[in-house]
Amino acid sequence: MPRYEVRTIEWIRYEYGDRPHKARGPWSELIHRFGRYAVAQLACDGVNAKAWARSEFNPFHYGGETLFFQSTFPPGPFCDYLEDAGFEMSGVGDSATNADWAAWYELSRPGFTDAQLAAVREAMNLIRFAEVVGVPDAVEKGYVVQELNWSWNDNSSLDADPEGGNFVAVYRSRAKADARCAELNADRQSQEDYRGYTEFDTDRRIGAAEPHWRPIGETVFFEVVEVDLEASEGPS
Repeated sequence: MPRYEVRTIEWIRYEYGDRPHKARGPWSELIHRFGRYAVAQLACDGVNAKAWARSEFNPFHYGGETLFFQSTFPPGPFCDYLEDAGFEMSGVGDSATNADWAAWYELSRPGFTDAQLAAVREAMNLIRFAEVVGVPDAVEKGYVVQELNWSWNDNSSLDADPEGGNFVAVYRSRAKADARCAELNADRQSQEDYRGYTEFDTDRRIGAAEPHWRPIGETVFFEVVEVDLEASEGPS
């Protein structure tokens, strides 16, 4: 019998440029685990409702600069849906820009009823802060050792890529994965330089520990990532 997990959805600011929108990020954390989908979905709805209820929250600042990134409704049906829910649509319509919608929401939000706020949340169904994920009972955990990727950005150090890396090995044992990772890091850290560089910056790396600017002897070049393994065969 499968389990159902309520997991967070991460939103992060664009790294470059002045766009105000947040993009969906890769990280997810477990909030709750349930044996029934309906119960998990109810808990998930509660997490989303709480996030949307924040006074400073504006859903039109998430996803992208058009409604395409925020709702599966085309502009016309989106407007019709809101009108049917009793909203005053002054200043917005089929041809409204994202800035128009953001301004409309900012101005109108204080007057929304609970039912209207729920209606906007339903219409903007791509802006969520939690989701339900089904996990079969047979899934096992694996521990992947991966090597961070580094790039040069016209400075005296190498910068770690924001996420991901090169696959090295996968283990069912966390202890074995940690031991292999520590061995690889120790070997790299003992070298005089890596690709000609002696300083490394992990400021852009999601989840990286501080301080971000480190010499080669203190830099993490390899890490362990937990993943789901569906197959019963594999390395130990």
